Amino acid sequence: MQNFFDVIVVGAGPVGMACALALFKRGFNVCVLEKESEPVVDQRAASIHPITLEMLDDLGVAEMIIPKGLKAPIFQYHDRTNGEIIAVFDLELLKDEFRFPYVLQYEQYKLTKDITETYSKESGFDALYSHAFVGAEQGSDHVNVLVETPNGVEMMQARYLVGADGGRSAVRRSMCIEFEGFTYDENFIKIATNFDFQKAHPEYAYRNFFSDPEEWCNLFKVRGERPEGLW
Repeated sequence: MQNFFDVIVVGAGPVGMACALALFKRGFNVCVLEKESEPVVDQRAASIHPITLEMLDDLGVAEMIIPKGLKAPIFQYHDRTNGEIIAVFDLELLKDEFRFPYVLQYEQYKLTKDITETYSKESGFDALYSHAFVGAEQGSDHVNVLVETPNGVEMMQARYLVGADGGRSAVRRSMCIEFEGFTYDENFIKIATNFDFQKAHPEYAYRNFFSDPEEWCNLFKVRGERPEGLW
């Protein structure tokens, strides 16, 4: 296995994979490290907005994923108490401003899987799952990266190391970089169901926001893994 790269990216989420792909498209030799054995199946980060679609289009990804997602040009705000629709926004009205005048409902695990399967076959782009970042040490003109692999701990080297491994970033902690800002006090729960909300409420769009001073919520639809999709 190759052990020296231009850039090592830790974290194979949408940010890490898009960063790695952008670097690869510019001629850099890139390796993505991910501790999970494969993209984790969940519905987080399932909304790809017009500007992000344009970025993915520049990377050659949009054409691949758009047919697989749900186009959502309309999103609605509802009063959660009485069900009244407060406002309707239609991105199609901005078609002269956006290359893609809609939000694409497409789960992040599908996006990262698409990029992995399409580009990891090419020389200069490696996506290594079941490879966990352990630590890093700055060299004179490179960084040494310790990685827990299925065969034990190995050392890799790169000119640059990118931490895209989330709010609890092991890369950030290893570099003693402070986590600036704040954490919200609220707790949130995400529930996925195959109950057809549009059948019960034909007025619902694919993207709905419900305003309430105590228990506001959002309701989105994604394709999931079955024809009926998930809400």
